[in-house]
Amino acid sequence: MRISPPRWKSLKHDGLPHILEIQMKFHGKYLVSLLLAFALLAGWITPTHAAPCTITSISPSFVLNDVKTSFTVVGTDFSTPAIISLDGLSGVTFSAGVTGSTNLDTVLPPGIPKGTYTVVVTTGGASCTLPNRVLC
Repeated sequence: MRISPPRWKSLKHDGLPHILEIQMKFHGKYLVSLLLAFALLAGWITPTHAAPCTITSISPSFVLNDVKTSFTVVGTDFSTPAIISLDGLSGVTFSAGVTGSTNLDTVLPPGIPKGTYTVVVTTGGASCTLPNRVLC
């Protein structure tokens, strides 16, 4: 940081007694960096992290595997983009429409193998699961 030596200056304001003022000149970008570093250290600014999502229910819990099925996941802290997957189906994901921050809607395609699956939602950098809830 480049700071010029202080210059003392005597000022007279509307008949008031003389006031001493220090004038220092330095680059503004350093001041902004110093203020941000100080604010972080002082705890005035907290970095934001993705809130962990939760799944409270799904509908339907039984899916016919030979037809398209509308599928809804209800929970908290969902955001866009949201991906729903069924744990056990490797590489198969379903993009979901977010309704508010509590509902995800998608369509499951026909042909899902018979079995019991854990629902996994990935949204906003966080993941949440609801184990063994979908029967096909």
